[in-house]
This record gives sequence, C-alpha cells and structure tokens, in this order.
Amino acid sequence: RYYEIAGFIFRAVDRRYIRSLGKRVPLNISQYGGTVYGEIDDLEELVVVSEVFASSVNKGYGNSVEDVRVMNINGRQINRLEDVIAAFEQP
Repeated sequence: RYYEIAGFIFRAVDRRYIRSLGKRVPLNISQYGGTVYGEIDDLEELVVVSEVFASSVNKGYGNSVEDVRVMNINGRQINRLEDVIAAFEQP
C-alpha cells in the first residue's frame, strides 16, 4: 500500500517491501522488524518515504529521505498510512 503526492511515495512497510529491499534493508526499517506495532509511539504500521521522483515541487530532497520513517506531517503524528493521506487532505 502506498500514497503518492508531489513525487513523494509514502509506503506502509510490510514483508513484501522488506523482501524487495534484499540485503540493503536500512537500519531504521530493520529495527522495527521484531516490534509489535502499538508498543512504540502508538504505531500501527511503519510508514516511510520509499521513493522520491524528481519534481520542481520537491527539489533538493532526492535520496536523502528515501526509506526514512515518517513521524509527523503538518503537525500530525503518523501512526499508519491513512494518517498521511489525512494530513495532506486536511492540513
């Protein structure tokens, strides 16, 4: 599952996504591998920026934010992918 806006791909991390990364699973993702969601910051699912497609609206981000956990957007805490969508639809 993913959500795209302004060239940013926000993705809920699942086993399929982790397998697609192969041996290059970033530490910030692998550290959640054995965690029962809900035990950390009310986290229901880990959401990351999985890719950034170059665009004039996101100039300068590029690879610097790929595979980084999204913790908040517009002051809203992100605990699942639906929170990302809500943060952009109702800023």
